[in-house]
Amino acid sequence: MSNNDLVKQTISNKEKKANIATYFLLCCIIFVLPGVIRSISHPAYPMIYIRPALCVVVLAINYFILINKYFYNKKHIWKFVTYNALIIFFAVLILAYPIINQLLFNHESFCRNEIPKYAHHFKMNPYLKLVHSFLCDTILLILTIGLSLALRLSNKWHKLNSLQKEIELNNLKEQINPHFLFNTLNNIYALVEVSPDKAKNAIHELSNLLRYSLYDNGSNTCSTIKKEVDLINNYIELMRLRLTSNVEIKCDYNIKDEELPIAPLLLLTLVENAFKHGVSNAEQSYIHIYVTTTDNRIDCLVENSNHARTNPESGIGLTNLRKRLKLIYSNNAVLDIEDLTDKFSAKLAITTKKTKQVP
Repeated sequence: MSNNDLVKQTISNKEKKANIATYFLLCCIIFVLPGVIRSISHPAYPMIYIRPALCVVVLAINYFILINKYFYNKKHIWKFVTYNALIIFFAVLILAYPIINQLLFNHESFCRNEIPKYAHHFKMNPYLKLVHSFLCDTILLILTIGLSLALRLSNKWHKLNSLQKEIELNNLKEQINPHFLFNTLNNIYALVEVSPDKAKNAIHELSNLLRYSLYDNGSNTCSTIKKEVDLINNYIELMRLRLTSNVEIKCDYNIKDEELPIAPLLLLTLVENAFKHGVSNAEQSYIHIYVTTTDNRIDCLVENSNHARTNPESGIGLTNLRKRLKLIYSNNAVLDIEDLTDKFSAKLAITTKKTKQVP
């Protein structure tokens, strides 16, 4: 099993435990706690315990079994309604048992109101009391089923929202490097006969970059700042294959914590944008890259010479980067762009934190 599978399995297990814990907490607050409070005042009244217990059971049956099995399937939704109707019927009979028992076997004492003094609602016509019990308990159980539906639908909506975010992140990530592989392979092909050693080194750098992009970073798992810097270095070495001597490349890294987490391929987008739009074969060009870390903050500054852009889709990588930052970091990441006549700079500041390693 890969690291990504372990991460997903661990997250899934945590979500299941959180759902079960939330379920029992809600049961305790909504059903059990009121019964416990009433039992302190009226310890001899057994229905105080039976009613919340039945509500908990009905909620559990719907939340863990009936909703998943029948509710989402239109062909079987009638089974969901039928099973719940039967559950409500038998539950109401259980709750109304004391009243039915009094009517059938001890009607005279029932009519004389030989009942606990605290049960004032019993001092009504016995048949009206039976109807009242059926009606109130039926409404309570229907509301309980509605609560289980609300919890399950809320959980499903959360999962769909997370899946949509993951799909959007993957789509954005796929747009980061559309032509890089094709251009690099052409450059390596040109080196095979001219300089076999350089071609071998280039293949090695390319394999490292592809391994990281395809396997190491997963879908949305966290990388580390060290891996991202290594990725930038691999990318620069491959880009040198097609650069002339009039391009100056300068890298300055001040990394205090190499294990500081960061979403994968974010910094590479800035570097790729600099190479795409800051290099000219006819003019002097430069690309300067600075990466620093302080405590739980990552700063990356990429500056490059600003040449005329003829590509109408120039800057699409930075647009996608903004979307990824919004999805992943919300307000904890800031991207500042400065587009001057002779210089273009992109400054990214990310506030992150150390995360526990997944076993």
